[in-house]
Amino acid sequence: MTWEDIRYLAAIQNFQCGICSVPFKKKAFEQDKYVKIKKTGANIDHDHTRKRGQPGHVRGLLCKSCNLILGHIEKHETLKLGEMIDRFQDYIKNPPQVYRYPSDDFTDIDPRCENEEFS
Repeated sequence: MTWEDIRYLAAIQNFQCGICSVPFKKKAFEQDKYVKIKKTGANIDHDHTRKRGQPGHVRGLLCKSCNLILGHIEKHETLKLGEMIDRFQDYIKNPPQVYRYPSDDFTDIDPRCENEEFS
């Protein structure tokens, strides 16, 4: 994939992530010479399920966060997307926290912590 291909792809995506629409650094794309893709804030998304050596295809440009999440979703294809989202939501609602900030002492230890070392 050439720098011109990457610039074209960024332009048709309005210089933003193909999933969450976070803006990329448009000025980095305006340079005529190739710059490191990381300087643009974009990641080239490709089919993560293809095996090495197989021909693949580029799907678009994503921000780092969306690219990582998509990679994990594809890696764990046995989990359905809805189940993975449910797990994220459950984790957010019920995190395995041991203590709460901003306390500097351990007077507010979470009662769910049964380890005697922390009592």
